[in-house]
Amino acid sequence: MMKMAMMIFPLLCILAGFLLYLKKYKIDSSLYARILKELRERGDIRTGEGE
Repeated sequence: MMKMAMMIFPLLCILAGFLLYLKKYKIDSSLYARILKELRERGDIRTGEGE
């Protein structure tokens, strides 16, 4: 019983985390453009220098 729980519980947690990742963490082109714009404004990335 304990061996089964030690195998199934982590598997369920990994599956739940993966499903959460697929559903909530999406970066579309508009979000990507906004992120790049904010990084350029802050000076964290440079443009035009061999990116």
